[in-house]
Amino acid sequence: MAPNDNLQSNNGEFDLPAEMFRSSDHANKVHLKVPRPHLGLIEQGKEVEYSEIDELAIYEGDIVLGTVEEIEKAKNDPAGMGVTIDGRKFRWGTPVNGRITEVIVPFTTIPALEQTVSKAIQHWEGHTPIRFKKREDENDFISFEALGGCFSRVGKQGGKQVISLHPGCGLGGAIHEIGHALGLWHEQSREDRDDHVEIVHANINPQFVHNFDKHVLDASDQGNYDFGSIMHYPAKAFSINGKDTIRARGGQPIGQRNGLSAGDIAAIKAIYPDLNWA
Repeated sequence: MAPNDNLQSNNGEFDLPAEMFRSSDHANKVHLKVPRPHLGLIEQGKEVEYSEIDELAIYEGDIVLGTVEEIEKAKNDPAGMGVTIDGRKFRWGTPVNGRITEVIVPFTTIPALEQTVSKAIQHWEGHTPIRFKKREDENDFISFEALGGCFSRVGKQGGKQVISLHPGCGLGGAIHEIGHALGLWHEQSREDRDDHVEIVHANINPQFVHNFDKHVLDASDQGNYDFGSIMHYPAKAFSINGKDTIRARGGQPIGQRNGLSAGDIAAIKAIYPDLNWA
């Protein structure tokens, strides 16, 4: 399958259902460093809001910042910079002479998810040089589990790192969450997003409106806005009335879950530039 071929509607087989994004009716705030959706790691900190669900701090519906305990400790850090994603440490692969030339991600999965995970991994391996292997005794690995919803941390965090794939997540949802684990953030968090999409606040459940905040600083977006990114919110994310909460200004389809777009692949290439992309 070529990247982003045959976009399907938000009800398509590969879509991550809008209801699988998780949020709570109360948003907590924390100051942290936020990586840019494509490449960018930013040095400045910024205040963001997260939801507390099952003792996890959930950001933008499906991104785990850490446990609530970790976040609370971070908030008391005198430097004011709690949860930090900073380049090398949070990328998979071992740097050699400052370069990451090979990325092999160990993983485990439960039997119920084996088929979906296998197909998602095949898709990633078919479009990028990143490789996955069954975990043996590696300390750092991804564990695919069926918890309450679809979510992942962003970038390599160390130790056991859960990607949750509720049965409703589907193949596209699995590809999406692996993208987070490799270092990608949501496309609609770009600084230039308002030039390309309209956030329809009237259709957003007021309890969840913080999930549409822009947390990305300027002068860092890479390439053009990618409506076809698998990392883009679906059109009805957090809708209160079943209507679109995000509208592309040019009418382009958004929220596809068929597979990686050319822009998604370019973003991973930018994060891991020293791999063999030939």
